[in-house]
Amino acid sequence: MATVSSTNCSFHFLKLSPGDDLRQSLTEFCKSKDIKAGSIFSGVGSLKNIKLRKANSDSFYESTEPHEILTLSGLVSLHGIHVHLSIADKNAQVYGGHLSDGNLIFTTAELVITQFADVEFRREFDPNTGFKELKITRI
Repeated sequence: MATVSSTNCSFHFLKLSPGDDLRQSLTEFCKSKDIKAGSIFSGVGSLKNIKLRKANSDSFYESTEPHEILTLSGLVSLHGIHVHLSIADKNAQVYGGHLSDGNLIFTTAELVITQFADVEFRREFDPNTGFKELKITRI
């Protein structure tokens, strides 16, 4: 277990437009604002193209029908992002998974991102899990 406290945070507000790629936009935003460690505080909106990686799988939930974003949460950094998303279709059927490239905004996405100025998030390969896992460092 790793714990690091932060006492210095700020908030950013991001509005995405139709056709923007949600994951790519988050990645570009973190780089443009030099966010070394951040968290998605809030996120709502809609998607028209959906590609979510299913839990513990290499398969995806995919759709080209509009879906509402119900929840959007995760950790973000200019070094990489790890974001999960839950969405609902027109019948209120809910789907969720790991955000990948290819999730395009339908009407808008409105996000609040918290930035922690005295912490850095990096992703490093962990041979125990086979994935790049979070490394937290005080800066």
